[in-house]
Amino acid sequence: MPYLLNKNKGTPHKTLFWRSSGNFEYAVRKGKYKLYKSAYKNKTLLFNIEDDNLERYDIAAQHPEICIDLEKSYANWDVKNKTPGWLDPHAENVVKEDKRWRKTREKSLKK
Repeated sequence: MPYLLNKNKGTPHKTLFWRSSGNFEYAVRKGKYKLYKSAYKNKTLLFNIEDDNLERYDIAAQHPEICIDLEKSYANWDVKNKTPGWLDPHAENVVKEDKRWRKTREKSLKK
């Protein structure tokens, strides 16, 4: 709360982590970089959010060492987490919806 109330001006955390249930997707924010594991795109993306706050330009290929560092940070953080006690169908449904969309798009382009 002190950070939200502007009583503390520093950075409350050096690294931030997010994950979906079952680790379907996750993200790590450390410094100016954000690593995002997208199950939807079946890809791990890296963004420099100081230069690209809308996360449009994936720079993972140009910075594999940063990706490795952030993935290790995530793994070290996640090993301390408990396994979710519920099943989240969102991940499976996102993949199914994408496949349906691609089939529909392919049909429309053939006409």
